[in-house]
Amino acid sequence: MCDSLIAKRNQLWTIVIVLLSAAAAIVVYYTAVQRIDADNFALFRQAVDEQAGDIKRDLSDSFHMIYDIARLFDSVENITAKNFYGFIKKEDFKDHPSFYNIGWAPRVIYSKKAEFELTARREGILPDYFIFEQSGGKDVPVQARDEYFPFHYRRQDNEGDIRIKGFDIASSPIRRKALEKARDTGDMAATEPIRLITEPSGDAKSLQIYMPVYYGNPKTVQDRRTNLRGFTFGTFRVKNIFEKSFNAHDDLNKRTVYDIRLQGLPDDEGLLYRHTPPGVDNLSKLNYIRTIEAVGQTIEIKAVPDVKYIAERRGRQPYYYGAAVFIIICLFGVFVVSAGTYTAQMKTEVASKTVKLRESEKKYRQLIELSQEGIWLIDQNALTTYVNHAMADMLGYTVEEIMGRNFLDFMDENMKPIAISAIQNQIKKEGSARLEFSLLHKDGSTIHVFVSASALIDEQGHYIGCFAAVLNITERKKLEQILLESEKEYRQLVELSQEGIWAVDKDNLTTFVNQAMADMLGYMDDEMKGVLFLEFLDDTSRLKAINSLKHQVQSGEKDRIELVFLHKSGKAVNASASVASIIDGKGGYAGSVAVISDITKRMELDAQLRKSLAEKELLLKEVHHRVKNNLQIISGMLGMQMEYVLDQNYHNMFEDCQLRIQSIALIHERLYRSEGLTNIDMRDYVVQLVEGYSKNLILDDTIAIKTDIDHISVGIDIAIPCGLIMNELLTNALKHAFPIGNPCITNKTCEVTVAIHSLDDNIGMVVQTENWSMTELPGWMPPYSAALEIVVSDNGAGFPEGKDFRKSKGLGMQIVLILVRQLGATIELDGTHGTKFSIKFQNSIKEQ
Repeated sequence: MCDSLIAKRNQLWTIVIVLLSAAAAIVVYYTAVQRIDADNFALFRQAVDEQAGDIKRDLSDSFHMIYDIARLFDSVENITAKNFYGFIKKEDFKDHPSFYNIGWAPRVIYSKKAEFELTARREGILPDYFIFEQSGGKDVPVQARDEYFPFHYRRQDNEGDIRIKGFDIASSPIRRKALEKARDTGDMAATEPIRLITEPSGDAKSLQIYMPVYYGNPKTVQDRRTNLRGFTFGTFRVKNIFEKSFNAHDDLNKRTVYDIRLQGLPDDEGLLYRHTPPGVDNLSKLNYIRTIEAVGQTIEIKAVPDVKYIAERRGRQPYYYGAAVFIIICLFGVFVVSAGTYTAQMKTEVASKTVKLRESEKKYRQLIELSQEGIWLIDQNALTTYVNHAMADMLGYTVEEIMGRNFLDFMDENMKPIAISAIQNQIKKEGSARLEFSLLHKDGSTIHVFVSASALIDEQGHYIGCFAAVLNITERKKLEQILLESEKEYRQLVELSQEGIWAVDKDNLTTFVNQAMADMLGYMDDEMKGVLFLEFLDDTSRLKAINSLKHQVQSGEKDRIELVFLHKSGKAVNASASVASIIDGKGGYAGSVAVISDITKRMELDAQLRKSLAEKELLLKEVHHRVKNNLQIISGMLGMQMEYVLDQNYHNMFEDCQLRIQSIALIHERLYRSEGLTNIDMRDYVVQLVEGYSKNLILDDTIAIKTDIDHISVGIDIAIPCGLIMNELLTNALKHAFPIGNPCITNKTCEVTVAIHSLDDNIGMVVQTENWSMTELPGWMPPYSAALEIVVSDNGAGFPEGKDFRKSKGLGMQIVLILVRQLGATIELDGTHGTKFSIKFQNSIKEQ
């Protein structure tokens, strides 16, 4: 009957455990889903931020040409329309996919309007040219205003003739707002999205970008309004700009809808571009909005991912977490139910020994009192008839407090049925029982005990009580639980490891391999156990392994070696093994364990990379050699052409070009002959460059070129600008520093010095503005490395007094200034003793 009750109870507990495990698994699953989705959405936001950075960079790259045109008008005071269109025709602006047109709109005040129109007619733009605006879809003469900003464009009239007209861009409120902003700030400004007058219909949404050009360098808003010359402008199709940005981030862009609009405008007016990938029709409720600043406008980028984009990145981790929780709770429940059954069995055994214990009570009472184990006797009614002091101390009571009480009083409600069942079904029927269960201490804590009980039987064979020896196993149970949990945890880690794990005993026989190790060699784990470890190695690796194992036995230190294993199929498997000793309880060597990684593919890839690198180095040397040869051919052709040039000015121009080409060719020659393919020793390069000048340009023995150059290695992107800068400054010094009659010629040797030094301390950075004035930025450190200084000086006549070299119209000095700006450098002129140009910059310029 009791066995049937226990079976039913176990079935009920099994159902409860399964339900609790399922509920816990569901909670863990949804918690994991939420956490993983949150992490994936954070990655999505990061990807959108990168996309926004690409968009901002593409906008900047597309609009930068407007700056270049504005610099043209800054450098030349009066440019006719014919000059301007000739310049535009030479420039390759059409390579920009977003480019529509570019132009110049001068400022024409009302009093000069008639004169401007007359000049335009005389230049042959249009016999009946006039400045017009649009009204009702028609071109009409402009209304009277203080100023106009006309630009010329070609348009077909009603008779089919192409006419050039002057449209006043300030007549449009949208354009006028952007013009005023650009004029007052001195920087580029963009319009709201517009449709062009040349494309009034269709999908031609564009942005017009305006860059002001002034007389002089006005500082205040009022000065800018007064000294305004006009605007350079460009028209860009926004769709083409953004489509270029969306070529990157393919996976993100194929699964995400983007709305890009100007902030602060209604939806239809402000919308610049909408990116809707094909097949994306089920959008997530999550979205991310990022704003960027460009050309005076705030652009809002809203990204909404497809539902599957987040779900697919979730993977199967939530299922694994839920399944692990379900299995762990089920196993724990099974363990608890089994422990209860075992406890009931132990109680029965205790009851069966009671009679025997009663008969030997007198004989062994003294021994019992001295025993470290608890001794407990009960009668047939389960009332305590005797306990020793060890039992009383175990429960925190005195012997008198326990005597006469039912032993069930010292158990919680869950244990009482188990104890009663043990007495009825085991002790009374079988005479004894051995079981584990728990008792309650006087302070309320639980004590785990192992009870060995025997029934006490009278002479007639009747049950009269029970004798129990009680052993406190609380500490043992705690250790068992800890060991059980630890064993499960580490076994799971070993079996799930992607690395091979191999254990051998002191005789090098395999005692354990995990699944990854067996798969690596193509065996079943049972096929490998008990086999000598060395049998799986090739001949060379066996010697390595034997030496490593000897080292383990002697020192016990860890070792790392590379071995070649033999796959079951016979192929070689290259592997890296980390080996450690296994020490037994006495401190002796008991074997070794190794963590083994398959490095076959890594070694094959390494060999391929080395071969590829050698081929590419050879190819790059050949490229430098051919570039040098081609530049030498060009230089030679210029030299041949110079023989036919009679005009000395043109002859000098050819000679300057030839020197520039030779300075670049020399760099490629140094790269071809050097061991490295990317860096050049500036000392060797400049010495060879100066030797060329000494032969070609110095016609007077009184002029000497001196060098003071450190051994400095620079890349080709630094070497070419430096070489051209030194070429121009040396040429300038040799041609102009020592005219006839200069004191240095009559009193001392004329010297030109070239010096290049590495600056140990960080140079105080001087940032050059658009008009080449310099502004000190204290405390600001650029993201550069290794500051360098180039000095080209002479003791000649000196730079003309009162002349600003930054405004020089000579080609050589303009080249120097452009290259200084390209290097992010500073340039200073010291005219105290002759002429001294000092250029400071950073070596190895990095992206900012």
